[in-house]
Amino acid sequence: MKKIFTLFATLLFAVTAMAEDYECNLAVFAYGTPSDYQKVNINCTKNANEKFDFLLKNFSFGAMNVGDINVKDIDVIEQNGDFYRFKTKQTIKIMFVLPCEIELEGTLNGSTLDVKLLIPSFSTSVLVNNNPILETYPQVTGLKVFGTDVPNFDPSKNTGNSIVLPTTPTDADITFTTDDASAKTYVLSFHDTENKLFYVACYSNDLVGITNYVFDVVESSGVDAVMEPSCRTVIGRYNVGGKTSGNGSRGLVITKYSDGTVEKIVK
Repeated sequence: MKKIFTLFATLLFAVTAMAEDYECNLAVFAYGTPSDYQKVNINCTKNANEKFDFLLKNFSFGAMNVGDINVKDIDVIEQNGDFYRFKTKQTIKIMFVLPCEIELEGTLNGSTLDVKLLIPSFSTSVLVNNNPILETYPQVTGLKVFGTDVPNFDPSKNTGNSIVLPTTPTDADITFTTDDASAKTYVLSFHDTENKLFYVACYSNDLVGITNYVFDVVESSGVDAVMEPSCRTVIGRYNVGGKTSGNGSRGLVITKYSDGTVEKIVK
C-alpha cells in the first residue's frame, strides 16, 4: 500500500511539473506608457520538436484588442533538469491578419514561468510571470545606465530628470537600485528620439508595483554626464597571434579597453 501511495505521489508531482497552463501576472509597456496590471492565462508547451509553443489568448491593452499572441517553435538555448531557457525572433500574425516581427525570450523553471515579449513595430514590451504577489514593494533609490550612475537622478520625481543618451540603451543596459538589495525588479524602456524623451519603468517581481520615469534627453555638457559604453577607450587591437591589428583587419580581431574588458569580433 505504501508503494502504491508513493507511486501515486510521484505521478502527481510529474503531472504538476509538466503543467502547460499558467495563471500569470502581465505588464504592458507601450510607447513609454505602462498599462494596468492584468491577470492572464498562458499556455506554454514543449512540442514534439523539443521546442516551446507560447499562447496568450485575447491579448489587449488600453483600447487595443490585439487578439491571440501565438508563437511556435521557440528554440531552447539552455536546459538543466527541469530548467529551460528559450528564445526566438520571428514573424507572426496578430489582429488575425497583420504580419508582425516579435522577439520572445524566457525561462521555465519547474512550474515557474518568466517571459518577455517585444513587439517593435508597436513599440510595445510585455512581461509575463507567475511569481507570487508581494506584501511590500521596494522603493527606487538610484538608476544606472551602461553600469554608470545617472547624474543628479531624483527618484522622487517621475518627470523633470534629464539624461544624456548618445546611444539608445537596451533594457539589459539599465539597472534600478532599491531600498531592498534582495528584491528582483524588471526594466522596460522606450526612447522617443523625435521628442527627445526617454521612458523607463521599474516593475516589482510580481509586476504589480510600477514606478515610471520620463527623462528629458539632453546634449552632453561634460564628461560626468556621459551615459554610454564609450566612456571606456580602446587601448589596442590584436589578431589571434597577438600582433597589433588595424581597423581594416580581417579574421578574428581582439580589442582591449581601458576598463580591462576584452571584445572578440570576427570580421
